[in-house]
Amino acid sequence: MHPIPPASPSSQPISPTFAPRLTRLAALLMLAACALPALAQTPPLPAAIPPLSSPIVILDDRPVGVPAAVTREHHLVSKDGKRRYEIKIATPSGMPPAKGFPVLFILDGRTALDALNRAFLDGAPPANVATVFIDYEADQPNSGGFRAWDYLPGPRAGNAPQPGDEQGGGADEFLQLLDKEIMPLVKREIPVDASRLGLYGHSYSGLFVLHALFTRPEMFRTYIATSPSLWWQNRAISEEAKEYFQRPAVPAGRKLFVLVGGKERRQPRPGIPQPFSPDMPDAQFFSEQLMHQKRFSTRFRLIPDKNHSEMLPASIGPAIHFMN
Repeated sequence: MHPIPPASPSSQPISPTFAPRLTRLAALLMLAACALPALAQTPPLPAAIPPLSSPIVILDDRPVGVPAAVTREHHLVSKDGKRRYEIKIATPSGMPPAKGFPVLFILDGRTALDALNRAFLDGAPPANVATVFIDYEADQPNSGGFRAWDYLPGPRAGNAPQPGDEQGGGADEFLQLLDKEIMPLVKREIPVDASRLGLYGHSYSGLFVLHALFTRPEMFRTYIATSPSLWWQNRAISEEAKEYFQRPAVPAGRKLFVLVGGKERRQPRPGIPQPFSPDMPDAQFFSEQLMHQKRFSTRFRLIPDKNHSEMLPASIGPAIHFMN
């Protein structure tokens, strides 16, 4: 990995912020948090479990702000020279906490940053979380193919790619990029609380978040997967989960937050696994299974009126709040 010289620090504000809006919304969030079921000690990933009697549904949100400026921007190039990455680091204003900032690493960072600008920054109090927006440089012609390669795990035995599948397989290499290049870069630039790191992704990158949790649980404390592409490779992520639960020991204190839109129920089609359940999105069914284990805490949230593409802008605010 060869770093490209960083751009000069930017003083351009993302957007002004102002005071929080409604006490009522905070009360709603507290009520929703209290609705989380206690985790029962049952075998991991049973074949089927009853649906939750009251899935977590929050109809409104407090707005969230990111810091007033993207203070640092860096560029990296992959070892093979095919992919160029853009990393933008934003930090809260004022003095950092004694232990450093909690940091949320956000994949598909350009779209996430645009969503924050449009939907959350107007009138929002700043979040007390440093945010790192990771994406591909904008002038690259094949960023969609890059996403598939970087975020999708490689084929497993018995799970050959289906016709028409995009080429994945670089997820472990991208985890190494995060671990050995991007995270050390961030730690050199800002004070970081290494015990409070989080990873956010949507769709392909949401599946990548789950892959990171099940294969590299030591890297982050908080894993946030929005609308993850669970169908990939005939749901190979379920096998990764089972292997994770078979480990004799894993790091304690990990948290998973899964979000999905109520309009995301897939219609069966050739070459794609049937939905887990005809009555709910796959990510909801998967999350409910994970709630029945003790190795990490799982929180699920359904946003009823959103489809797959709408979920990234709808979820980025709750994701940052979940880090606080």
